Amino acid sequence: MIGIRIRRSEILNILALIPFFEPFSISLLASNSTFWTVVSGGFALARYIISYIYILKTLMSANTIKFNSITILCIIFIIVRIAASMLNGSLYFGFAISAISYVGYIFQFNYWVKTKGLSYVISLYMKMFGIFFVIGIISIVIYPNGLNMSSTKTQAIYLLGSKNSSFFYFFGFLSFYGLWILINNRRKTILIELSFVAAMVASLICESSNSFASILLLCITYFCIKESHKIYKHIPPRFMLMTFIIFVAMLLVGNILKEFTPVLQLIGRDSTLSGRDYIWHEQLTMIQNSFLWGNGINTRTTLMSSAIATHAHNFYLDTFVKFGIASLGCLLLALYVSAANISSMSRNKYRGYLVGVLLTLLLHSVFDDVSIYLLITVLLLTGARKQYMKVK
Repeated sequence: MIGIRIRRSEILNILALIPFFEPFSISLLASNSTFWTVVSGGFALARYIISYIYILKTLMSANTIKFNSITILCIIFIIVRIAASMLNGSLYFGFAISAISYVGYIFQFNYWVKTKGLSYVISLYMKMFGIFFVIGIISIVIYPNGLNMSSTKTQAIYLLGSKNSSFFYFFGFLSFYGLWILINNRRKTILIELSFVAAMVASLICESSNSFASILLLCITYFCIKESHKIYKHIPPRFMLMTFIIFVAMLLVGNILKEFTPVLQLIGRDSTLSGRDYIWHEQLTMIQNSFLWGNGINTRTTLMSSAIATHAHNFYLDTFVKFGIASLGCLLLALYVSAANISSMSRNKYRGYLVGVLLTLLLHSVFDDVSIYLLITVLLLTGARKQYMKVK
C-alpha cells in the first residue's frame, strides 16, 4: 500500500492475526462446497493453534503480564455466552471450543501490547486490515454484483462476505490508520482521505446503507478531531455511552423510528429499516421465554416473506434473545468500563478519535450483527495504558 510499509519482522505477526478475521465469504461458500469447507476448517485450526501458543506464552509470563479490568470482562463475557448456551440447551462442540480462540486472541493482544508497545500493535492491525481493505475494494469494483454474479445485492457474495460484511474490514483499517496517524502526529494524510472515499463508494456499490452511514460518521469524526484544537478536549465518553444506551432502548421498545424518517430517507431507507422493525418486534417477544439465559444459539425469526433471519440485525437484542440478560449485562458492563478507561486517558486527539471509533462500531451494531473479534479489539484498546504506547 502506498505510504505504508510492511517490515519483514511484522509478517509473522500479521499472519498470526489473519485467522481471527477470516473473510465471511468463506463460510458462505462452505455451505455448498467441500473445498471451502476444508479452507474454513484450516482457518479454525490456525486460530486454535495460535490461541494455544499465546495462552502458553501468557502462562509462562504470568509474573510480568497483568490483566486489566476490561481484559477480564471480555473473558467473562465469552465464558458467560458459553455457560448460557449450556444452560439453555443449545451448546454444540464448535461453539464451545470457540471460547479457546477468543481467550487466546485476547492473550495475544495483551502479550503484544506488553512486549512491543501499543504503537506497534496499532501499526500491525492497520497493516493487516489494510491488506483486506485493498483486496476488498478492488473485488467490489471488479465484481459489483459479487463473485457469484448475483442478480440482487442481498444474494451477492463478495470477497469479504455479504454486502454488509466488508464494513468490518473497512472500519478496522480506517480506525487503526486514523489512530496510527494521531499517535505518531503524522501530517500528510491524503491516503486516509482517499480511503474514506473509497470505502463509502464501495458501500454504495454494495447498497449497504448502514456501512455507508457508519463510515461517513467515522470520517466526519476523524476530520473534526484532527483539524480541531478544542473539540477532542470536551468529549465526555461516559455521558455519550449512556445517551447511546438510552437511544437503543427507545429504538427497540419506544418505536421512535418514525422520528428519524427524514434522516433515513437521505440514505435510502424508511422507518422500517428494510424490515428490521418486524424482526425486532418478533425477537422482543422471545425474551420472556427465557429471560436469564436466552433462547439459544440457533434462534431464528421467520419473516413475512417466509425467509429465515438467523440474527436480530441488532447485536444487543441478538445477545439478549440468544444468551439472556446475564450475557447482555456483561457486555454493558464492559462498555461502561471501556468508557471509564477512555475518560481516564490524557485529553489528546488519539483519545478523541478512540471515542469515535468505539461509538461508531456500537452504532453500526444497532442495525446489524458485529464481529466479536473486532469488538473485543476496540474494547481492549481502551484498556491499554499510556506506558505501553512507546514501541519497544
